[in-house]
Amino acid sequence: MFFISKRIKKCLILIAVGLIGFSLGTDFTNVDSILPQIQNGLRTNSTQLKLIVLGFSILFSSFLVIMDYLSNCYGRKKLLILNIILLNLISLGASFAKSAIA
Repeated sequence: MFFISKRIKKCLILIAVGLIGFSLGTDFTNVDSILPQIQNGLRTNSTQLKLIVLGFSILFSSFLVIMDYLSNCYGRKKLLILNIILLNLISLGASFAKSAIA
């Protein structure tokens, strides 16, 4: 193992947490920026499109509270890694959707 000073370690942690916050922010803005493509690709009307965005927001908020509790029980680092993996897998799965209901 190599030695990292406390100051450098704190800076690396700050950068990692900042990148996670940035990825969450871009995840929300990506949904808003591709709404016309989602509507055309999935052949949805405006009501279904609003429900897609609403469902995304509600699920995100709900899991945020649940994951906060679980991170206190099992450790923040383990849950953070698990959630990043799950976010990427779910985003990949959503990119292959053939319709709004599937």
